[in-house]
Amino acid sequence: HLWHPDASRKAVLAIADRVLAVALGAPLAPAGLAVTNCSHERTDTAIDLETGAARAALPLRFFTEPSA
Repeated sequence: HLWHPDASRKAVLAIADRVLAVALGAPLAPAGLAVTNCSHERTDTAIDLETGAARAALPLRFFTEPSA
């Protein structure tokens, strides 16, 4: 989950785009493992009615297997 203090979906989506670029483009596998598949299916956004902050949820999935 990502948050931006303003009620701005545009602002929180800009943060989400950067997080996705890093998460899907970075070598994230620990020693001895290889990432064989990574995916992002959707981005959900909402404005919190109590605080007025924007929120984005980024479900990410990573599969690993032992590296050769």
